[in-house]
Amino acid sequence: MAEAEVDALMAIYCSDGEFTMLNTAETENGNMEYTFAICLTCSRNQADCFTSCTDQAVSRDEDNVKVKLTFILPREYLTSLPAVSIDCHKLNRQQTSLFRQELLCYAATLKNEYMVMDLIMWVSQHIWEYITCKNTNAAKEEPTWITILHIDHMRSQQKYIKIITSWVTELNLTGMLLLQGHLILLILQGQQSALKEYMVRHKTQRVDVDSGGRSCKEKMMSVLCELALPGSVDRCPDFTVRRLESQQDLVTTFQEMKLEDLYKKYVVMLTHTKS
Repeated sequence: MAEAEVDALMAIYCSDGEFTMLNTAETENGNMEYTFAICLTCSRNQADCFTSCTDQAVSRDEDNVKVKLTFILPREYLTSLPAVSIDCHKLNRQQTSLFRQELLCYAATLKNEYMVMDLIMWVSQHIWEYITCKNTNAAKEEPTWITILHIDHMRSQQKYIKIITSWVTELNLTGMLLLQGHLILLILQGQQSALKEYMVRHKTQRVDVDSGGRSCKEKMMSVLCELALPGSVDRCPDFTVRRLESQQDLVTTFQEMKLEDLYKKYVVMLTHTKS
């Protein structure tokens, strides 16, 4: 069970700040979903990350890199792959996206197996290849775009969110799904082509169920905005689902994301119609 794997990871990464449990949730059928982060210090000269941060302190700082991996183990794990996000200050966005894509390709070869430790090992063995590639090639990053989508309703919220998360992972997008009362907003960030592909999928594939319980396509989603991410705004490091208690919580969330101007221009009118 995933619980046993999570317990083992907690025992291995037991130093301060190495393992953080971010969320646990029990699904309708009693299975558990886990969201957790593991912070690693990977050495250029080591093949793995089992050594603690204090043990690696003897190495030169320039030969060490800190990597934060955030995992979401879905209720269908192991038949479904975990969602993984990567945060490393030595990689730019393009390199992070490519590195994550290769990691997920490797994860696909481990389907039906407990794989988190294997993925950690893979990261530790390959992270410096991407750092070196970045420093030598200095590849130009593609601009990041943002889109805000308004979803009218979700009859089967669990199914809907699962599909959204799957597409976001496949397309290397980040952002946030905001649920506040009857208001549902989907904020996505990434390459413009990936955002276009996402919207095609959302409008043409079955994501929800109708009143009779049959799978159906989304007919009432609307695009509130689609534009290049302002230079003053940082891209979200991963994709999260946030349930908000009040309109003020919604405002605060947009402020934290530095998207207050977009809230005032595209979202505020919806808070009146949905209140």
